[in-house]
Amino acid sequence: MARLTDSVFGEHVAETLKSSLDPSSRLPPLMSDFSSFFSSLSIAMPTTMNTTNFFLILLLLPICFLWLAFGGTLPENEVSVLKDIAKTLGKKDWDFNVDPCNWTNTLDDGMFCNCKIPNDSFCHIEKIALKSQSLQGVLPPQLNKLPYLKEIELSRNYISGSIPREWGSSNLQKISLLGNRLTGPIPNELGNLTNLTRLILEFNQLSGNLPSELGNLVLLQKLHLSSNNFTGPLPANLSRLVAMTECRIIDNQLSGNIPDWLQSWTSLDHLYKTFSFPLFLLL
Repeated sequence: MARLTDSVFGEHVAETLKSSLDPSSRLPPLMSDFSSFFSSLSIAMPTTMNTTNFFLILLLLPICFLWLAFGGTLPENEVSVLKDIAKTLGKKDWDFNVDPCNWTNTLDDGMFCNCKIPNDSFCHIEKIALKSQSLQGVLPPQLNKLPYLKEIELSRNYISGSIPREWGSSNLQKISLLGNRLTGPIPNELGNLTNLTRLILEFNQLSGNLPSELGNLVLLQKLHLSSNNFTGPLPANLSRLVAMTECRIIDNQLSGNIPDWLQSWTSLDHLYKTFSFPLFLLL
């Protein structure tokens, strides 16, 4: 069989293919890690290439491009943490035969990954949403082992137990636990979540005084604590929450006078509060 490079056409094709694999050409940023591979391929390419090899490379190139564009998997350690979380929550239908970042997601039931982290070939979990799933387990303390997790949405389930102290060492920015069966106090450790913007704990059975450490959450915009069993006054340290836009603490057993420092919440749009005396609603 005549070789492609024995003809002018063949030489032109071979040179074109070499040029297209030149790492100095304008490759998308996602492909920068593979420039050395393309370079070595270009150098190692024989000057005489038969038709079979030529078309084989043409066939493999699109596959490489697709892998580069959509590739990346969840690290094994994060998969292991997800398995523990599933057991803790009582979530039984996660299919770990499929990479979790490829699961079918909805807004209420999904595992959302970030596969575009600079200088990282892996995907990482950023959000877990399991809303209205009839989960009957307890809250997983393992969330602090997912370093890229920003949001946990577990509203309207039957989750019991307390809020894990371990969450205070996570990187969570949004916590939504509305409508479960949670008991006990808000752990002081949640005050370590200095990037938290949303804390939704309404319609549970939480109790105790509000920890003054909540005042450390200076980026907090939404604080929903209604319909629990919280007692005592509002901690003065909450005056630091100047980013607050919405606060709901109605239907608790809070006591004391209306604090003067509420005037520091200049971004506030909605405030719903109930004290033992007096009772008021301010919009």
